[in-house]
Amino acid sequence: MMRILKAEEIAKVDNDTITNLGIPAIVLMENAGRSATEIILKKYSNTKRFIIICGSGNNGGDGLVIARYLHLLKRNVSVYILANDPNLLSKELHSNLGIYQKINGHVDFVYDLNTPNFLDQLLPEDIIIDAIFGTGFKSPARGTKAFVIEALSKLTNKIVSIDIPSGMSADDGISSQGSFIKADTTICFAYLKPCHILSSSYIHCGEVYINNISLNDVYCNHINRFLITKDSLTLPTRPIDTHKYKLGHTLIIGGSAGMSGSVILSSKASMASGSGVCSAILPSTIIGAFETNSLES
Repeated sequence: MMRILKAEEIAKVDNDTITNLGIPAIVLMENAGRSATEIILKKYSNTKRFIIICGSGNNGGDGLVIARYLHLLKRNVSVYILANDPNLLSKELHSNLGIYQKINGHVDFVYDLNTPNFLDQLLPEDIIIDAIFGTGFKSPARGTKAFVIEALSKLTNKIVSIDIPSGMSADDGISSQGSFIKADTTICFAYLKPCHILSSSYIHCGEVYINNISLNDVYCNHINRFLITKDSLTLPTRPIDTHKYKLGHTLIIGGSAGMSGSVILSSKASMASGSGVCSAILPSTIIGAFETNSLES
């Protein structure tokens, strides 16, 4: 089963891992960026140019790590940071910016006056990596970030979102306040967040990957919120000498003239899910339809 953590919970697990386990935040960021790069290269191995759009927090730091790995692998990378002042960046993002610049990586800072020029440079074939907002985002986005998210939400480019699509709430999915990124791929770290599975938002996360970045499971063992997957189900085994009358008897009552579908589907589902015997009580007007569509009667 996959554990699902809300924004406040993942922040606490992050902090406990850093404080109690002793793994520095910048190491967790390195793990996140490196593992995300591996997925990006597998999915988009033939891409000529990657456009990485970073916010001013640690999600943007993940984006800078990705940029460094792609740059070192001789990929064409353009990096934009949505901030007016380098001094307003998070500590880890600022550190990774310095590292990226030391390997001759170029970064443009995007602010209100040059936002239109930045968007005009995007090409339809560019892969956009969205590292604007992470799980700590509180809607709505404002200023330049809101402008950029709105513009990106209308593009046809393939978009890879880091942790969550920017503009979404990690806990509530799509907010009625403001635009959000519609991602083709979302690479989240350590645990799923509610936005990845809520009916209103999961479709806009695209294909979701979960990467281990060395967060310690011990710090969230008390959280019993899980997504059940096929791989996590353990089906019971049947003794070799068993027979159908030892495996349960299902009785289905339903149907009416012209409305035979529900009882037929329910009967088939009963047998497919393991019932030894399934009996159906139904009107005589649909017996023919039932017998025609049932392998057993």
